[in-house]
Amino acid sequence: MSSFKSLLRHISLILFIGFLSGCIDETDETLSYSVGGSVTGLIGSVILQNNGEDTLTVSIDGDFSFDTPIADGETFDVTIQTNPTGKTCEVSNGKGTIAGSPVNNVSVHCGTHNMSLVGYGISTKAPSIVGTAYHVFNKNTGEPVAGLNADDFNVLEDGVIVNSLGHFKVLEPIDIDSSPIPFYLKTVLAIDISASLSLADLNLVKDTVKAIVMDPSSGESRLLSNHQIAIYTFDAKVTQIASFTSDVNILTTAIDNISRGGSSTNLYGAIATGVNQWTNETSVSPLSTDNFISHGNMIVITNSDDTSGLVTEAAANTAALNKELKIFTIDNNVSLPALERIAGAQNVFPATDFSQLSTQFDQILSRWEDYSNTYTDGLYFLNYATKKRAGSPSMDISIIDNVNIGPDSVLSGNFNANGLTDVLPEVVIQGVHNVWDGETIQLSVFTQWSNDPANYTWDLNDPLGLLSLEIDNDLNTASITAVGTAAGNAMVTITDHNWGINTTHHLKVNPNRILISRPLNNSTFAEGNLIMFSAERTDREDGGFTGDSLQWSSSLDGDIDTRESFTIDTLTIGTHIITITTTDNKAQVESATITIEVIEPYKIGDIGPAGGIVFYITDNGLHGLEAAPEDLPNLYEYGCSNRLIPGANGTEIGTGAENTQAIIDAECEPVYAGNAMAASAVASYSLGGYSDWFLPSKDELNEIYLHKDVVGGLGSLNFWSSSRVYLPWFQNFGNGYQYHYSERLGRVRPVRAF
Repeated sequence: MSSFKSLLRHISLILFIGFLSGCIDETDETLSYSVGGSVTGLIGSVILQNNGEDTLTVSIDGDFSFDTPIADGETFDVTIQTNPTGKTCEVSNGKGTIAGSPVNNVSVHCGTHNMSLVGYGISTKAPSIVGTAYHVFNKNTGEPVAGLNADDFNVLEDGVIVNSLGHFKVLEPIDIDSSPIPFYLKTVLAIDISASLSLADLNLVKDTVKAIVMDPSSGESRLLSNHQIAIYTFDAKVTQIASFTSDVNILTTAIDNISRGGSSTNLYGAIATGVNQWTNETSVSPLSTDNFISHGNMIVITNSDDTSGLVTEAAANTAALNKELKIFTIDNNVSLPALERIAGAQNVFPATDFSQLSTQFDQILSRWEDYSNTYTDGLYFLNYATKKRAGSPSMDISIIDNVNIGPDSVLSGNFNANGLTDVLPEVVIQGVHNVWDGETIQLSVFTQWSNDPANYTWDLNDPLGLLSLEIDNDLNTASITAVGTAAGNAMVTITDHNWGINTTHHLKVNPNRILISRPLNNSTFAEGNLIMFSAERTDREDGGFTGDSLQWSSSLDGDIDTRESFTIDTLTIGTHIITITTTDNKAQVESATITIEVIEPYKIGDIGPAGGIVFYITDNGLHGLEAAPEDLPNLYEYGCSNRLIPGANGTEIGTGAENTQAIIDAECEPVYAGNAMAASAVASYSLGGYSDWFLPSKDELNEIYLHKDVVGGLGSLNFWSSSRVYLPWFQNFGNGYQYHYSERLGRVRPVRAF
């Protein structure tokens, strides 16, 4: 019995030791798993790295796996240590934690480009042309990408490649000079008003935002042409306080009325609401004359993470896809990664104080202004002749060899193919329409919707002889040079004789010149008078004086100013040859000259230009009236008794010449035969080479009376004026009285204006 018990104890001990051994073995064994995935787009070699230490060189597309496995529960982080020559690689699904199985979904995609697409819709045009427009942007810099061609894009129609041969695929970069397109900009401003923002900070935000729409110094609008702004505020609720408008008074009033809200912040809801207020769109075909671009953007100002939970980050991210979004945070406590996932890291601007916020806004304003002038940069029209004749085919556009494989790397849509018919060939001329003097431009031609060889002839219609045409041997291109210095229009007509079709390209010749617009050539000024100078520039680079060096000079006084326009009152007496010389940013020099005269100003009592006596002056002595030095020799009748003479009723200074001409045109007869008429006698008077003398008006005659001692020889006689209604005005130079009289003789003193 005791032996049996001893045996049981022995067996139990063995089992217990075995149990302990099993526990120890199972606890010490650490399970590890491999990390890998696949590489695409690779040419050359890429060196991958996991957790900053395990490296792997991959030289061909396909699957890869790091040599060192990672323990279960530990993290992995796959990055690019060295990119292939001339390419960039991006990692997707590269971070995570080992969870009881190997990782095989790390994706490494390599490409030459890192670009995104912003599309403006798909449309069709008879007979069977499918067209779309889109912008291409560099994802690293946010700048538009120019210089791409049709071979840089992969176009699929119902999954089948659209090619240049079978579908006549054409890609056209838009030239703003030859294809001006109206541009409309809409901006949504969204302002966080939750209680986490202090009242003082809110007021600073309001002042900063107002400075976006209106210059705080001048009160003038800072909005661009065709630019509208809408304003939203958000706490838990997203509220529109101003709909799209360009009226800065409405916008600033709405901003002034903003007050703090509740404690919750619906940041994601504000983003989703704001980016849905506009659609980036355009007319789609280069064959259309009604093209336009409507572009939008959104600016968000917040000092808090989303705390409301009403809208998810994913929903905000989806809404903001392919929309331009800038987010400004004004608190270090705001979590940036989520915002960077929505807007992109380059579009999130942490600001520690409001001076930084203002600086960033100024940069945005500058970018808007640049964008309004360069919005066609990176903009392309793509069109092709579809072979579909029914249904709703799909079209997908992507950039070949693009490292970006995200949602903004492809444009997708459908078009209506019902009723489409075959295309017919047409001649297309490519090139600018403006030619500057001395400039050579290139025109090229192709026959669209045809693969047949073309047989072209070129015809230049240039009535003014402003251009020369040199056709290349292949007949597909030609050089046109502006050989004249005048402005004018011409046109080139190109005929494809294989098809018997032609088209015409209109050209405008612009002289590259500078012109003094003020003062006019051969103008005269009195010494001390303020003279305004201004010039206009026609320049092939920028159309004006931008970046130019200017110098005005006088042949008498030397250099006088360096501005585009100015005023001066210090030119010396004499004949000035005024020259403006401009040197542009390409060292091109242009100049223009005029001649002006600066004279000593006339004073009352001076001898006038015709030899008369000056009795009235204007313009500080430059202009005025002079009276003949003596009366006409006889007594004269006014004539036209009891007649209404249209145009002879002026009494003010400056109306005498018009009155006199009206009297002469009326062909009046004297009341008494044989009497000479005053107006006729003055009209035949000449002195000092001037024959533009006239009978003074009522007020002009009174000026002579007031200065009769200076004029001289007037005595106390009665003198005719030219003014009348039914009866003429008469003045007695003895007592100065003016009265009506008709059938009477009086004296005449001719006057003239200078």
